[in-house]
Amino acid sequence: MSKNDTKEQKHVSDLSSKYEESLHPKEKRNSNDSNKETSNSNDDKDASNGTNIKKNNGDHDKEQPSTEMLSISEITDGITEKLNSVLMEMNKSDKEMEKVLVGIDSRLDELGNAFK
Repeated sequence: MSKNDTKEQKHVSDLSSKYEESLHPKEKRNSNDSNKETSNSNDDKDASNGTNIKKNNGDHDKEQPSTEMLSISEITDGITEKLNSVLMEMNKSDKEMEKVLVGIDSRLDELGNAFK
């Protein structure tokens, strides 16, 4: 075998391994999680949005979504809480709007009486 044949085989091997990794990103992510414990010096936790930002020797920062799983009840409780706050704001706005409309009606009545 010549050196060119060896380089070509290595190139094909590298390409096939990259292809395999792209087919199984979840498995790769799980293996990265176990490696992350040993290499925390390159990872920072962004507390404001719960994502991991990975810094790679001058490469662009890569955001990875948080792997924390929420239960269905936590999700529905959060949605319910948000909807309740929105409904309370709507009710508050409706009451304020009703006061404004009553004021407009009374003013129109006064103007109507003035022109009779």
